[in-house]
Amino acid sequence: MCKTQGNRMYNNISIFTTDSLYSYILLKDFIHNHHKNISAIYISKPLKRQKYHKFFFRKVINGLGIRYYLQRVIHDIKNKNSESTIINLANKYNIHTIDAPNINDTKIVNKVREDKTDIIISGYFDQIIKKDLIKIPSFGILNIHLSMLPEYRGVKPVFWVLKNNESKTGITIHIVEEGLDTGDIVIQKEVDILSSDSVDSLTKRMSIVGSEILQTAIENIQLNKLELKKQNLGSGSYYSQPTKKDLTHFKKQGKKFY
Repeated sequence: MCKTQGNRMYNNISIFTTDSLYSYILLKDFIHNHHKNISAIYISKPLKRQKYHKFFFRKVINGLGIRYYLQRVIHDIKNKNSESTIINLANKYNIHTIDAPNINDTKIVNKVREDKTDIIISGYFDQIIKKDLIKIPSFGILNIHLSMLPEYRGVKPVFWVLKNNESKTGITIHIVEEGLDTGDIVIQKEVDILSSDSVDSLTKRMSIVGSEILQTAIENIQLNKLELKKQNLGSGSYYSQPTKKDLTHFKKQGKKFY
């Protein structure tokens, strides 16, 4: 069980995530250790919340390109055929899973409220969580972000650190607030970037580190030793979706996704 501040107990945990290998690596130990207190796992379904042709033109044609998404589809199919999925993990521990194409839908907000959720863990979750949800959990929402915040706020931070030839990156757990990746920092840890790293290999390694610091964060909550750190947003950076030009530069440097 989780607790903080005096004898206050945090028994009801929800998880917001996607059903990917990265999510599995990040969350498997947490789910194993805390499954009795997890009321539900909400799984994002990006293709369900937008018409396919809009997704195709916005993300594929105008974004990272057909080759990237074909590689991603093949990668996802291989992992779906393995046992390393969030769905299988949830079934193992009899945890309820809920499709969440729109996490801010009234029915989902009401479900989270009815469960009297104390803490929400958000990892590899691709939706913006709005105010009505943010204010429900009595402790708050912990988001795992793949950078050393306040650097590389926004989307696809692993792509951007490789494109920018960084030698180090890191992983941050922070409190979710209405701003994007702007909440107080709970814990951070640096990760070295190898010359051989692809987006995939670095993301997997960062997921392992993320799993470790998530356990530390929960232990600190249990022991009432949590020390939050304000972000200095003036010294940070923000990145949006890569463009075709960004992808071309990425490839010219010999960088790879997989």
